[in-house]
Amino acid sequence: MSKRNNSLADRKKSKSKLKTAISQRKNSDSQENNFYYEFQNFYNQAQTTTFMKFEYMKEFFNLGLTEFPTDEEINQIQLEILTTSGWNTNLKKNWTLNEKKVLIWLVGKLSQLRNEDLRDLSAELFEEVSKMICRRDKEQCKLKWTQMQKVALQQQPFRPEEDKKLYEIIMQYQSIDQGQKWSQISQELNQNSTVYRSSKQCRERWLNHLNPKISKEPWTDDEDIQLLTIVKEMGRRWAEISKVMDGKRSENNLKNRFNSLLKKEKDLPYLQTQNGSVTNLDDLLSGYTGPEITDLQRQVIEAVLAKLKWRSSETQNKNNHKKSIDIQELQNNHVKSTFQQQTSYTIGNIEQEYDIQGLTPCLVNVDKNIIYFCTHEILEQFYDFHQQKQQQQFKDHLHRIKSELHIYDTGFQNFKSTLSMIEEIDDSQRSHQNLYTNDIDDYHSFRHEIHPPMEN
Repeated sequence: MSKRNNSLADRKKSKSKLKTAISQRKNSDSQENNFYYEFQNFYNQAQTTTFMKFEYMKEFFNLGLTEFPTDEEINQIQLEILTTSGWNTNLKKNWTLNEKKVLIWLVGKLSQLRNEDLRDLSAELFEEVSKMICRRDKEQCKLKWTQMQKVALQQQPFRPEEDKKLYEIIMQYQSIDQGQKWSQISQELNQNSTVYRSSKQCRERWLNHLNPKISKEPWTDDEDIQLLTIVKEMGRRWAEISKVMDGKRSENNLKNRFNSLLKKEKDLPYLQTQNGSVTNLDDLLSGYTGPEITDLQRQVIEAVLAKLKWRSSETQNKNNHKKSIDIQELQNNHVKSTFQQQTSYTIGNIEQEYDIQGLTPCLVNVDKNIIYFCTHEILEQFYDFHQQKQQQQFKDHLHRIKSELHIYDTGFQNFKSTLSMIEEIDDSQRSHQNLYTNDIDDYHSFRHEIHPPMEN
């Protein structure tokens, strides 16, 4: 009888609390205080629906639960939140276990009723969920749900749209001198994303990929020497080293490059420790990833540095030699190009008098295809020489003609002697003789025409 009385008393007490809470909620002007009314409306509908995908939910989300919360358990949690939360409408940061259970229950029930995949929920669903959770907005509900996903970063690499959004957020923070508050940046990025990105993931994405200061060029010998010199002094403090090197290389890039430089030097001599034992490079570096370096490791770095400096010097000498060859070749090509330009002329005609004003006298060697630009004095010398040459050619030609005429005169005298002998022939042949005489007279006339007699 007493147990029954206690049960009735508890129920009356619970109803009294509910009436008081509802009365206070009705007098509140804040829409946030209506979460319990929204929940009760949905609760009546959800009681008739059994969630069937809890195993699927556990497979892809870190729920921290072995069973899906019951309807009665969630109703009791919501009632306790209503009666104990007070009237503070400020949003909370950390989620309690009971709030997490309510979120899981609401997402499970709503996704089944709306036929949505738990791994690809709509923004409208989280809008409905936020109306039924005290002091949580839709961004917080979505962020908490995505945080529970079992998806590794390797399985979900940053998409181009995420990179663009992250870059814009960071630029906005830098423009107002707020620094890089990675927790706030992460929260803002996750508002419109289906994949949760932690503050650490955002920081690493920026430092290793998106930062415009990061150089994507191959490492130079000077950078390698600078890196080893700094590590020898500061140790393996990659974040600080990145700042010293003006942020041109990311922390991961610095660490990987340092390890790569040392592992390449397999031919380094064995080193003797203080106790007399001998060690090699692999034994010296294996299993040690802390920021500090030992004296023996510093010796290894110095040995690698010496080798890098020697190699850099040899490379520089080789480059200087190649550079001198390239310069010489460039000069030769320039001379060749200039010569080709000098011989590439077009033949033209002078049509107007004013064209002469812009002309430069020159002489041409046609056989060798060479043009010689000259002064007026040289041109006059050329004319004198050419005139003398023509006069000499004329004299030679005249002398040759005279020689030919002398030979002709000798032949004519012989011919004349022959004629005198013919005069003694008989009269019967004189008529024929006259024919020859007429021919001779014609010959004399022709000879006087081409070679007139010289006057005394």
